[in-house]
Amino acid sequence: MGSIRKRRFAACTFVGLVGATLIGGGIANGDLPMNLSISGQSSLATISSGTAQNVTLFAREVDTTTEGNLPSAAISMESAQLTDVCLSTVAHGLPFIGDVTMYIRVPGNNTTVDNLVVDASSVGGSVKAGPAQLGLDVSATGQAEGVITAGKTAANATMTQARIDVISLNARAVSMKNFTIDVDKGSTTC
Repeated sequence: MGSIRKRRFAACTFVGLVGATLIGGGIANGDLPMNLSISGQSSLATISSGTAQNVTLFAREVDTTTEGNLPSAAISMESAQLTDVCLSTVAHGLPFIGDVTMYIRVPGNNTTVDNLVVDASSVGGSVKAGPAQLGLDVSATGQAEGVITAGKTAANATMTQARIDVISLNARAVSMKNFTIDVDKGSTTC
């Protein structure tokens, strides 16, 4: 057996930590695009309140790595400001560990998102929107290419006590201030 070269180990660890810090900082500042997809695992998002501009809601099918094609309520927003965000994802059946839950928490009014598209299996909470249009051909709005379905749009929307079962989440830019990422053993949610 060989021995561990302490200087080489320290140098490799330092380079990895600096890289991870730069990427994490870029995502937190909104400098890097963020695409959340953890091995095809769905996530649960809770938001105490949020405001969004140019919102479109329509039905579509989403291709996932673990469950194939799933029906989805796609929610597209030009921009959004969110308060008290919690996002939890469970990785089931990890070798030697079992289930593990990762949490991303952002306290207060510290989350902003640009060009957000969320595919959800369910959405709950309270919403106020207007001016609203129903039965709109979503492909005609230019917000969803290749989608031929009736949709709902609103110039402005406010949602409180939101609970979203997320299939996938994509955004051009995300800014999260004072966020924490925690990992716990077991299968729990926000």
